[in-house]
Amino acid sequence: LIGPRIATAEASIATARVQLAEAKLQLEKTTLVMPFDGQVLSSDVDLGEYVQAGREVAKLHDTTAVEIPISLTLDDLKWLPGLSPEALRTASDHAAAPFAQLPPATVQWRGETQVYTWQGHVGRWEAGLDARTRTLTLVVEVREPWKQFQPGEQPPLQPGMFCQVSIVARRVPNAVVIPRAALRPDQTVFVAINNALAIRPVRVLHVQKDRALLTAGLRAGEPLVVSPLTAPVVGMQLRLREVAPETLFSPLPSGSSAPAATVRTGGGSMSEGG
Repeated sequence: LIGPRIATAEASIATARVQLAEAKLQLEKTTLVMPFDGQVLSSDVDLGEYVQAGREVAKLHDTTAVEIPISLTLDDLKWLPGLSPEALRTASDHAAAPFAQLPPATVQWRGETQVYTWQGHVGRWEAGLDARTRTLTLVVEVREPWKQFQPGEQPPLQPGMFCQVSIVARRVPNAVVIPRAALRPDQTVFVAINNALAIRPVRVLHVQKDRALLTAGLRAGEPLVVSPLTAPVVGMQLRLREVAPETLFSPLPSGSSAPAATVRTGGGSMSEGG
């Protein structure tokens, strides 16, 4: 009788060992390990809840880098050094190679009392144009966004922040920037010559927000009439009041260089006509 009892006990031990191994395996499956250093943005599971395979239980954020999508028109691409639609078409797997020549990207977030700045770079692009806006999406990457974090002084760059991104554009020699309001629909501007009105045709290269970039028709420093005139006639006498050019433009982000900011400002003697 002893022999059968021993065999039964050994079988019970073997069964228990199998059950223990199964329990340990099931316990391991209840532990989720992040494949990177990061933060939990949201969780969709409760303690003790049964989770089926493939279910989304949380949203995670990789704290080693932050990605910021920016939208550009195809016309905007010509302002980025070394970047063109052809360069994007020939790039394989949307790699970073086409963007190697681009200057760093300046990322700015405006808080309640001041503006905070981070440096990044264009790392990749998303294929195709946006069906609604017909724009191309480039992705700016900011590495180690927590590196500049200083409690009470500098916040970390976080997902959900609405930021402004600027990239230094290619330079345009011998170009002049004027207020967009000074550009007339027929591509002419009002100029004051010895306090008399002259109407000058100009060549417009680019228009950005409240400024226009000219490559012909106006020299830097020429007195430009920026106020509207009633029934303008060439040669009519003008009453002029000089205004500072910087008061006619909205400020560009610090350190950025949009097309209008990379050339000499045309307005050393901008004037108002009346």
